[in-house]
Amino acid sequence: MKIVTTKITMATTTSDHHTPPWRLRPFSGRSRRSRARRGDRPRRGRVSYTHIQTQTVRVAAVIFDMDGVIIDTERPVQTCCQVVAASMGFDLDDEFYVSQLVGRGWADCDLALTTRFGPAFSLAEFRRRFQARWTEHLGSHGIDVKPGFLQLFGFLRSHRIPIAVATSTHAADAADSLRAAGITERFDAFVTGDQVTRGKPDPEIYVTAAARLGVIPQSCLALEDSSAGVLAATRAGMTTLLIPDNGRMPTLEASNAAFRVLESLHDARQLLSDWLRAV
Repeated sequence: MKIVTTKITMATTTSDHHTPPWRLRPFSGRSRRSRARRGDRPRRGRVSYTHIQTQTVRVAAVIFDMDGVIIDTERPVQTCCQVVAASMGFDLDDEFYVSQLVGRGWADCDLALTTRFGPAFSLAEFRRRFQARWTEHLGSHGIDVKPGFLQLFGFLRSHRIPIAVATSTHAADAADSLRAAGITERFDAFVTGDQVTRGKPDPEIYVTAAARLGVIPQSCLALEDSSAGVLAATRAGMTTLLIPDNGRMPTLEASNAAFRVLESLHDARQLLSDWLRAV
């Protein structure tokens, strides 16, 4: 096992109105007083101050979420769920689906659905129809691997960094999805939603994954695409990289909890490579 330990210098910035922290412009180094001497008027959104902080990042293992990070399943699963709900006479709108269902385990999803639609909504019938439609989708379309995953996996293996998966999906469904995506790589640990009692955003699944790897959660790097997943990994004490899936923007709480927000797994590999060079 190889442990990566590096010091990261970060600038914490504040603007005149709320802007996601990864969208703020770099600090220019000019004070308000110097701008006033030049006759500049402060523009809305200009950074008002910068606090420099150095943080030590220790990576003994990397833990992936599966859906939306390793494989491109989030969008087709959402479509299948919405089609099935409509066939039962219920409108499963995008906003509710993303905020209440994405990244969560079946128990939390069941509660959210029954709370939303009431006793007339049959969970058993919904699951039966969904499973049939999803099986049909897998047979017709398969599943795509997310860009950059295979390269990142190979990079981690070449540096002897253990790899685990922590997914809310149940074990049998996870195996079917990985098989449909053609992923044959072996992980050092694999924790699924039916192996824990509390789903994301509870940290149990990430704490369990770290324990199976034989490392402490604080030495793990987690890769997530959902707000619930980011909160779960961060609450476990992990350094978390957030990679939003298909343009789904995270909640403010999740974006603030994440160590970094990236566009793809290619960026994650580059970040780890930079850390390794800094060691």
